[in-house]
This record gives sequence, structure tokens and C-alpha cells, in this order.
Amino acid sequence: MNWEISAETAGINLKAFKDPAAFLANLETFPKDTPIYIDSELGEDIKGEDIAVDLKEKGFTNICLTTGHPPERFSHLSWLKVIGKESPWID
Repeated sequence: MNWEISAETAGINLKAFKDPAAFLANLETFPKDTPIYIDSELGEDIKGEDIAVDLKEKGFTNICLTTGHPPERFSHLSWLKVIGKESPWID
């Protein structure tokens, strides 16, 4: 919800999904260079980094993993941008 509020304040058109299935069902509506931000901990034993791998295989190029874990934990995914939990458009 914080991301939605900060996006609106910054004039960003944010599409937020509460579960991976809803996002994946709408995947074809997004250009391949769309910035995609995925939480690492999605619940129900679903990991955002696993979805990121699938998105990369589908041709998406601007994927960020938002997490409180250290970036080194994801070093095996050298193409994946790892950021903290703060929205990227906050100054």
C-alpha cells in the first residue's frame, strides 16, 4: 500500500497485484522493458526470485527484487537488480 500511495504522489502509473497468478494472467499486457518489482517473500512458499527467473526467460529485461535480505543472497542471479523495500520513486 505504501508503494501505491508514493506512486500516486509521484505521478507513477503503478499496477499492483496481490498474488502472482493475477500478475501472470495479465503478463501479455506489459511491454518487455516494463519495470517489474517483485517482493522476495510472496507467501505460500512462493519466492519472487523464482518468478523473476520465469519473467527473464519470457524476455522481460527490467526486473527488480525487493527484499530485506542482503543482495549477496541472490548473487547467483547476476542479472537481477536487488533493492530494499522502499519504493524507488521516493526522493
